[in-house]
Amino acid sequence: MSAPSGEAPDPEKVLTLVLPDWQRLDTVLGSDLPFPLWSVGAQPLLHHWLDHAVDAGYGSVRLRVSDRPAEVRRAMEDAKLWPIQWQVVPEPATVPPGPDDADVEYLDHLPGQAPLESPPDDGWALLRHWYALRKTWFDSVDNDKMEAFRTLAIGRFCSIHPTAELRMPVWIGDYAQIGPGCVVGPAVSVGRGAVLEGPSHLENSVITDHTYLAGHTELVDAYLDGGRLLNIRLSAEVKGLDAIVADRLRNHDDTRPTVAERAVAAALYVGFTAADRVLPGRPATSETWETFGGLPMSEGRGPLWRRRRTWLRHVVAGQMRMVGVLPRTREQLERLSPDWQEILRAAPQGVLSYSDLHGSHTAEDELEAIHAVYQASTPDGQLRATVRENASRILRTEV
Repeated sequence: MSAPSGEAPDPEKVLTLVLPDWQRLDTVLGSDLPFPLWSVGAQPLLHHWLDHAVDAGYGSVRLRVSDRPAEVRRAMEDAKLWPIQWQVVPEPATVPPGPDDADVEYLDHLPGQAPLESPPDDGWALLRHWYALRKTWFDSVDNDKMEAFRTLAIGRFCSIHPTAELRMPVWIGDYAQIGPGCVVGPAVSVGRGAVLEGPSHLENSVITDHTYLAGHTELVDAYLDGGRLLNIRLSAEVKGLDAIVADRLRNHDDTRPTVAERAVAAALYVGFTAADRVLPGRPATSETWETFGGLPMSEGRGPLWRRRRTWLRHVVAGQMRMVGVLPRTREQLERLSPDWQEILRAAPQGVLSYSDLHGSHTAEDELEAIHAVYQASTPDGQLRATVRENASRILRTEV
């Protein structure tokens, strides 16, 4: 979004914006919003035209809309940063302006671009046109402006690993988490609260809000929304990616163990206690600490079955799950972004965790939080079964 820098506003000068009705073409993305509200880089296409109107000295804008005018009106009501009057005029159908229509623009292009010679003819063509607009906008950020752009392109409370590489220009939403070894950009939009586990490589792609992407993944000319992937270049769609690869981040509700879990925990506690007494290498002392929720914890030394043996008592008492995110102290929780804190506060804690499968056995590990948020946001059963199947191997792990 540009700051007003052009002519002084003329109250008598009106810019008419004709919004295309391409809802019938939107057969692939299936957006809830009309095309002029789709984001092009930093903001919706419509807001780029509000920038233009202010810079060009228009005192007001008149929006002729046939596709979901209520959504357009709501977007204008939220657009409080533009000192300009506006009016939304619903119409049965909108027609592109002719060559002689002064102060009338058809919103199928960015300001300063030439209008389309013909509209897209199907859903994939519509997406390719959207990606072309995004690429044009990103390419408009020249080297002279890059340093200033960099300060605006990364949202608040983001966590970007020191080994991650951002190949500008990119646009990253608030609370996004980018893991080690990730290469992001150019022309990549990462949504609010998205998690890129790393190492991954993204170029000319869109990652929507609160989407998780596992490491060792390459996306080029792609749109990822939770577990749904669109390949723009190949006009291909993959629905329902494996949750291990990509998914929508969600919160859990069930924090209490089942009766079966309590029985298993009791049997394991008895067996591990007996083994701890007779096997060599029994630790003389154990560490004690308290979770952010006030649960007292003790932790032995050696393999995980020894370190977490006493945790099983909390499962028997109904205070933990057998499989959940690793418990953490208040200090460890408060190091994370507010969004992640909210997710993990509501998540069930467990003796075994998805992060254990990746070699992250403590909340002090910098990668553990990424795995924890993913586990806490994945529907029950999808990861729990995998952790249970590997429980024996996890418990034998030497730490």
